[in-house]
Amino acid sequence: ASRVKIIRDESIGEYSWDTSASSVNGGYGVNQWGKSGTYEGADLMLELNNDYLGNTTVGTNGKWYGGKYNSKYKNMPTSILNEGAINMIQSVKWNTGVKFTDTSYSVLSYYNAERNSRVSRNCGIQDSTICNDSVSRLASWTGKVGLIYPSDYGYSTSGGPTINKKTCLGYSITDAGTSWYRNPDCPDNAWLKKSFGYWTLKSDNGGGDVYYITSSGTVFVDSSAYAENILPTLFLKSNVHIASGKGTSESPYKLTQEKEYKVISGDLNTVGSVVKIKDEEFYVVGQEDEEHVKLFSKWNLNVGSRPKGTPTNLQSSETRGYENGQMGYGNVPFASTNYWYDTDNSTFKPEYPSVTQNVWYGYTNAKDNGTYRASIAQYVDNYVTYLNNNGVITTGRLISVEELNSIGCSYSNSTCIGASEWIYQTSFSTGSVGGPTNGMNVFIVLRDGQFVAVKYSDVGYICGVRPLIILKK
Repeated sequence: ASRVKIIRDESIGEYSWDTSASSVNGGYGVNQWGKSGTYEGADLMLELNNDYLGNTTVGTNGKWYGGKYNSKYKNMPTSILNEGAINMIQSVKWNTGVKFTDTSYSVLSYYNAERNSRVSRNCGIQDSTICNDSVSRLASWTGKVGLIYPSDYGYSTSGGPTINKKTCLGYSITDAGTSWYRNPDCPDNAWLKKSFGYWTLKSDNGGGDVYYITSSGTVFVDSSAYAENILPTLFLKSNVHIASGKGTSESPYKLTQEKEYKVISGDLNTVGSVVKIKDEEFYVVGQEDEEHVKLFSKWNLNVGSRPKGTPTNLQSSETRGYENGQMGYGNVPFASTNYWYDTDNSTFKPEYPSVTQNVWYGYTNAKDNGTYRASIAQYVDNYVTYLNNNGVITTGRLISVEELNSIGCSYSNSTCIGASEWIYQTSFSTGSVGGPTNGMNVFIVLRDGQFVAVKYSDVGYICGVRPLIILKK
């Protein structure tokens, strides 16, 4: 599907693209935008995709990076995006290729280089004191807020009365000695030309060099540690539309976002009502709070080592799990250990407090240092990410024993028979585990209505992944 890409018209300030200690690339930074191995990514990427989106992690002291040697002294932007704007941003794959396929350095040449899977040389193979980092350069990054490409700038020209657009696009846009620069019709009629220089997303070979748009309207490279203006760039979600405005500076467009869900039957306040998001259906199982409703997936996800056909990480009516002695499809282990307990299997670890005497609720701490301790959690996270691209989901997890009891199941009687049949139309794991007397067990529901606890290592033979998600009304 086509996406709308927008760039901020005004700079949010002058900041480094990346900077580093003096021992790394001479303090000039690393020109790898996204996360690569243990490298967390460029400073600016982290600032734009955390602090600028309201989750301050870099500028905890109110400062962003602005110079060599990890200099962090620039005041953060005074304007950050609000929740409504953040929800309109689509997380997308951004190309971060480097290699040119020709040396014309025309707009098309840049366009192809930006999308080239061939990336810059790693510093580790270069004999240079200013290119000694060990970070692998990658050809793409997935995230929300980036920067424009040099080709975006080039294609923004309309040309002029002497040199038309087609001719301009054939000129080299690099440095001040080119035909592009010598013919004002090209840069002066590019609407992305500014009175100041600003960073682009494209890096150069190795080290810390990155391309930027100069105030004179050419494309040049500079050390990523130096401070240039920042024009955040992003893609809008498909459900964002123009509400009003003419698209001019006097009457800018005002955007609105349609909710990407539809109530198929009932309403958001009634248990058992059916809600559709994209092509996925859910049952209402209760209210999280005044603004959010809890939805339970209609089917298990088609995932795991035994999917039905090709795993999709989406719901499937054919991945219902165990029934009548048959293993079924889509079964996934809960975890490889009962990590929520101390080694004596008699008490909960402090980070996994039980809500009731014998139940650990949810699995919010199952991801530790980037590694999932609950095998099942990664599938829920991936599913929530898929749905969250439309801005309607806030979180996701597994349903709890208490929530199942609230909609008609009875743990004390080990059954969901008597509750609505849609509750046990698949075999699935809950997010609740046993207390001190059975700390190795996970509570599950089977397709015959049984509501029981089994050893965590046995869940993978029986149950699938049936997420509970939180919908913002």
